[in-house]
Amino acid sequence: MKTPARSLWSWSVLHRPEIIAAGRYPVLEKCRGFVRHPIEHVALHHHGYEGAMHIGNERFEVQSGDLTLTPARTGSLYDLPGDGFHLCIHFRHVDTPTVGEAHALNLPLHIRPGLASELIGQRMAWITDLYRRAQHAEPRRRALALAAASAGLQELILTLSLLDVGLQEDEPMSAKVEMAVQTLVSLIEARLRESLSVPDLASEAQLSQNYLARAFRARYGLTVPNYMLRRRIELAQHLLTTSRLAIKQVAAEVGLADIQHFNKQFRRLVGVSPSGFREQRARALRVVG
Repeated sequence: MKTPARSLWSWSVLHRPEIIAAGRYPVLEKCRGFVRHPIEHVALHHHGYEGAMHIGNERFEVQSGDLTLTPARTGSLYDLPGDGFHLCIHFRHVDTPTVGEAHALNLPLHIRPGLASELIGQRMAWITDLYRRAQHAEPRRRALALAAASAGLQELILTLSLLDVGLQEDEPMSAKVEMAVQTLVSLIEARLRESLSVPDLASEAQLSQNYLARAFRARYGLTVPNYMLRRRIELAQHLLTTSRLAIKQVAAEVGLADIQHFNKQFRRLVGVSPSGFREQRARALRVVG
C-alpha cells in the first residue's frame, strides 16, 4: 500500500535537528480525549503501549514499539485502554521548500519498525541522556553534548528513512522478513569463502526465495548474487592491500577459486586487474610513506 501524501513528514537531510525536549513520559488513560494543541516543533514518539493516536485528521492504531511523528503545528490526541509510557524527542528543523529531490526525506507519520524497534528505543534513550547531560554542564561540555545529541537524532531519522521493509501498518510479515534479511546477510558475511547458493541461503533464512529476494533488493538495491560478488571483491581488495598472498590464494579466500572468473569480475567492478590494483596501492603507500 502506498502511503498517501498527507501521511508524510518532509525534511531536508542537509539540516541537523535542534532538540527542544527529550525524555520518558507517562501517557494516562484518564487523559483520553485530551487534545494536545499544535506546537512549533516536531515530536517523535516511541510508544510503550497499545491504543490509538490521532495526528491532525488521521487516526493510527499504535502497538508497543511503534513510532509516530507529529509535524510542527499539528494537533494530536490519545485514545488508550490504560496507562503507559513513551519515549519522546521534540525538535526543530529548518523548512527548506526549495531543497533538491536528492536531499529530500519523507517519513510516514506512523512507523512500525519490527525487529528494529528495540534498537531504536535504545538509540532514543541514548540521545535523551546526551541532551540531559547538557542541561547543567559547563559551556564547552554543554556544546559537545548538544551537538552529539543532535547528530544522533539526525542519524536516527536518516536510518528510519531506510527502513524499506515494514514501514506500513498493513505489513504483517515485516518482523519475519526483517529477521530473514538479517540472517541472510550474516550467513553471507560468515561464509564468503564458500560456494553459496541463493536457494540454500533462503532455506537457512527460513523464507521463500522470491519473497526474500524482493526484500533484500528493497533494502540493498542489489540482487543477492550481486551483493555476494561485490562483498567478495571488497574482501579481495582488502587482502591485496594488507597481505602478501598470491592472487590465486586471494581468489580462493574470497570464494572465487576460478582465477579467470576472479580476474574478470575484479576488473569489471574495480576497473583494473587484481595485480594492477595491488601495484596502485603499493605506489600510493610509498608516496604517503
